[in-house]
This record gives sequence, C-alpha cells and structure tokens, in this order.
Amino acid sequence: GEPVLAKVFIEGHDIDNSHVYSSPKMGDYHRYLSAGVYSITYSAGGYQPVTVNNVVVSYDSTTYVNVQLDSLVGIDEETLQNQVRVYPNPVKNVVNIILPQQAQEILLMNLVGETMLTKEVVKENIKLELGHFPKGMYLIKIRFEKSSLCKKVVVY
Repeated sequence: GEPVLAKVFIEGHDIDNSHVYSSPKMGDYHRYLSAGVYSITYSAGGYQPVTVNNVVVSYDSTTYVNVQLDSLVGIDEETLQNQVRVYPNPVKNVVNIILPQQAQEILLMNLVGETMLTKEVVKENIKLELGHFPKGMYLIKIRFEKSSLCKKVVVY
C-alpha cells in the first residue's frame, strides 16, 4: 500500500505524549529507545490500528518493523469493540483511551446512567482525569459517526 501519516505509540513508554509520526511520503519513522522489548501501536485516521508485540530493541543495532494498516471502511461493531483500548483498568487518576478512529464524543456515566463527564473528541488517543470521581464502577460511552460502544472502568 501507499505510505500514510501514522502515529507510532509505544505502550508504557509514551505516556507523556512523546509519540512520533511516520513520514507520509516514505512511511518511515525514526525513534531512539533504550534496549528492551516493546509493544508498538501504529494508528492513522481511517485505518485499523496495528499493535506489534515483543519488538526487541538492541543497544547497538537498528530495529526494523514493517506494518501495513487496513482501511476502516466496512468495519463491524465487534471489531471496533475489540480495537478500543482503555487502560489502566482499574484506574486511580488518569485513564488512557486508544481509539482506532476519531470519535464524536466520550461520556463517563455512573451505573445509574447519569452523565458525569462529556468530552468532545478531536484525536484518537484520549486521557481522562478520573481521580476526583468517587470510587466505583463507571461506563465510558464512545460515540462514533455511525455507532457507539461502552467500556467499563473501575476507579479506586
């Protein structure tokens, strides 16, 4: 396929928004990392994200990871449900939400159905501050253009 501008997110490493993007001309990216084993998620608007686990980075060599993103056209709701990631769960302060595509809105609801928080979504990776809410279980409702889904989250 053709190169796209894709976000390159390293699980457990890019919590401070230090992710990088691939080149839309060539599709490549460069990232300095300490030696270790990483999970890397590639995402771009209109494409299903891909996570590559167990990427080994050595101290004295270059690591290459070749990835192809598939279009979201025709994606079914079950696939969408499986691709939305909410972590950590349970959460003490900040919960991360990784979306395969841009959503219209995110709502945090208690189990009675009351909306506790509404956030208009403008990107595919969201951070919600939940530390000020009472401890308990909540539903995160994510509204996409043509569908919506819910994920449970526990605040402790």
